[in-house]
Amino acid sequence: MPSYKPKYNVPRLRAYLQRRSGKRLLLMDRQVWDEIEKHQKGEFEVEVREFPMAEISRQTKVASIAKRIDDDVFELEIYREDLEDTKPINVDRFALHDNFYCRLDFQELVKQASTSDDENMQRFLNECVIIEIKEPGNNHHIYYDKVPDLIKYRFVD
Repeated sequence: MPSYKPKYNVPRLRAYLQRRSGKRLLLMDRQVWDEIEKHQKGEFEVEVREFPMAEISRQTKVASIAKRIDDDVFELEIYREDLEDTKPINVDRFALHDNFYCRLDFQELVKQASTSDDENMQRFLNECVIIEIKEPGNNHHIYYDKVPDLIKYRFVD
């Protein structure tokens, strides 16, 4: 899926979130996400090509999983093969905000971004989900045996 361009926009909130994290913010069509997530429980496999970061799936072997980590947040983990690394699997993590409006700090974020919780904001949040790129952790590089069983088959020749 190419980068999603929403019909409604909240440029101040998006700019504030990007400045705060120092990372690019990704957006995804809410209908697409709802269709992926609607019957899932626990940890589940997702297709990278359904997400804004789809281009990495054309470069190497890739597999991804999603799991709910909070009432309104899913963690997406993308496992991608990089044979030039000593540990050949790189793990990229993303926070997908399923219901950004329900964040405990939502009103504070709106205030800090010098914007308003108005009809445009509501339309934007109803139209798309926000995906934040997380910092790589100590387990960004792993060996094949550390890949979750759910997606291990993707890396077997």
